[in-house]
Amino acid sequence: MVLNTPRSAFSWVLPAIIGTLAAQVYLWPHITDDAYITFRYAWNLASGNGLVFNPGEQVEGFSNPLWTLLLAVTHVLTAGEIPTIARVCGISFSIGILILTHRFVGRIGGLHAANLALLLIVLNPGFHVYASAGLEGPLLSLLLLSSLALSQISSSRMRVFAAVLPGLAGITRPEGPAYVLLWFLATLDPGTSLVAIFKRERIRLFILLLPIVAWQVFRVAYYGSWLPNTAVAKVPGVFGEFINFPEYITPWLIAAGGPLFLLLWLILPPKDSRIRAIERVALGIVGANLIFIAYAQGDWMLFGRFITPVWPVIAVTMSLWISSALAQLPRGADIRFHNMVAFTPVIGIVLCSFLAWQSSVRAYVDNQGMSMLMRGTDQIAVGEWINQNITQTATVATGRLGGIGYGARNHVVWDWFGLTDAEEAAHIRRGRPGSITDDPVFRRKPDVIAAVEAPADWSYTRTSSLMDFLKENYIFVMGFPQGNYGYVDIWIRKDKIDEVLVERSTFIL
Repeated sequence: MVLNTPRSAFSWVLPAIIGTLAAQVYLWPHITDDAYITFRYAWNLASGNGLVFNPGEQVEGFSNPLWTLLLAVTHVLTAGEIPTIARVCGISFSIGILILTHRFVGRIGGLHAANLALLLIVLNPGFHVYASAGLEGPLLSLLLLSSLALSQISSSRMRVFAAVLPGLAGITRPEGPAYVLLWFLATLDPGTSLVAIFKRERIRLFILLLPIVAWQVFRVAYYGSWLPNTAVAKVPGVFGEFINFPEYITPWLIAAGGPLFLLLWLILPPKDSRIRAIERVALGIVGANLIFIAYAQGDWMLFGRFITPVWPVIAVTMSLWISSALAQLPRGADIRFHNMVAFTPVIGIVLCSFLAWQSSVRAYVDNQGMSMLMRGTDQIAVGEWINQNITQTATVATGRLGGIGYGARNHVVWDWFGLTDAEEAAHIRRGRPGSITDDPVFRRKPDVIAAVEAPADWSYTRTSSLMDFLKENYIFVMGFPQGNYGYVDIWIRKDKIDEVLVERSTFIL
């Protein structure tokens, strides 16, 4: 039964899909730098080197197992370039999100509610940016949205089947197990006892936990660790080094209508039991997301890559609530501009979205600050230069791992931020004690160092001990501009110039 709400003249699903595809004309080249770390793991796995960043170094320096495995398998089956595969998959999953949103919301709340949900999604710039950015966001988002829809199935047998997708979400991102746990709790019948859970839900719980347990067994057996190396290298708060938690979620609160809208949601709950059930599961999913963000304290990437995957879940819930609220208005009530009431949410969504995202969109389009890393083109150019001009036996160290590491994927590349280096990660966890020569990466005397220079405290030029180390042992070759925010400078060991450079005569040293 569809709620009795105002009907739109037509469905917005086709325009939403066309608009999403049109945005990719501009965004197609903009694979984010972080995605290239996953690409290198997938490439090594598909090439027979194992699930590693550097062959022979079994370190789990990625945090999206399902996405990594999907890229590797698809590369083997199609022989397509991994970045292209990631783009196509991401866009396909994003289109799937729009179609699923339209069908799920339309079935419960009608066409007007479905259109509002689509509007909330397509006016979020992160939905478009991350569709082809090469990251796992669209896959996770589709799994979570599907999990929300499947949670409404009443058949006991189908409820067991429905546990497959949230189970897969558990190995898609670091916070995946939290999604699994809270989704499961939110789908239990209220008042269910522990005994009843064990009797009635044990098979469903087994299916939910199977991917997580299987990956954990593989992790311990293959990497020899209970935690991914990223959890060691990135201590709590490092994700939000450039932005704090309140600042990170502020645009999303604005996009959701602000405090007044949240207050109305609290005091005007939907009467329809189906929408209440959907809200309960959605709150479980969003709650898991907020727990992780509170731990991470935000992230440097624009448009909230941590929150974007749960935004369609929020959009579905908000649109159904708005639809329910409009349905509760008395038909004969004396309301000014009664015919405009149904259109008011559309105006509000457009206005709130503009206020939330206009500054971030401007920074992204202008390629300012850290947003240059969301394009990845300048970083991959450095890696490709290394691949062409540095002998493959040479070792490379960098603090900007993604595009450089993938472009130079035939080289051994060490990360002095420790993501793919267990020894360096342990050194970071200890607070980097000692001098520069006590640092595991620099102690190995890499043949090439690709160092990031930027107008920020973390720029390598502002570390005097590192600069002294470089001037004593290395020679500067050239710098690569990184958007409008600094350079990647190439330094080569003085005693290995002839061995490292393919053609020394090409450069003035």
